Amino acid sequence: MVQIGGRNVATNDVGVIAAGAVAFIFSFLSWFSVKGDFFGSSYSDSASVWNTDLGGWFWGWLAILLLLAVAGLTAALTFVANLRLPTLPVPLPMIMAGASGLAVLLILIRWIAYPSIPDGFEGGASYGLFIGLIAAIAQTAFGVLNLRSGSGVAGQPPQPGGWPGQGQPPYGQPPAGYGQPYGQQPPAGYGQQPPAGYGQQPPAGGYGQQPPTGGYGQPPQGGYGQPPSDR
Repeated sequence: MVQIGGRNVATNDVGVIAAGAVAFIFSFLSWFSVKGDFFGSSYSDSASVWNTDLGGWFWGWLAILLLLAVAGLTAALTFVANLRLPTLPVPLPMIMAGASGLAVLLILIRWIAYPSIPDGFEGGASYGLFIGLIAAIAQTAFGVLNLRSGSGVAGQPPQPGGWPGQGQPPYGQPPAGYGQPYGQQPPAGYGQQPPAGYGQQPPAGGYGQQPPTGGYGQPPQGGYGQPPSDR
């Protein structure tokens, strides 16, 4: 776990968010570069993933959008209170890991789709593409780890709430046993009426009654201090 903004964030979730941020930042840097001599003068140029002048640009920006969406959803589930999602036919961790894996494939296609370099020039895929590819692979790996272990916010949504069908109580309803100590049941008889006889008057002749004649503290019949009877 890592402490971010006063919240405990799973290490794999930190990796997912960081990988998406890195891929987005480097998408604005050089993904394709070319340099050489042109009519006796040196020439160099570069293009980011968002450049539409090169063939296959669609594959590049779609990959970045997927990585950014996975990172953004992970961050939202982590830091936005009471965030709810609709019921999904496929577990959310599987969808997120699959989206990151698809981004890896799209970046590879973007690499292959770059045009060939004319004679007298050199260049091709640049450092931006390589770092973006590494970030996509890293995000996929962290997503698979979350999927295998069932950890992270995608596998364990924040409380309270969650989304329907994911093993969470309905939104706005307290969980079973709410208000009781965790893992404990109230003691037997808690809140029950006391047993019969509790607080009742003692039976006749019970404690507090005068002892019977001749009992304790009564002078004995013909006892001491009395003149003996005539015989």
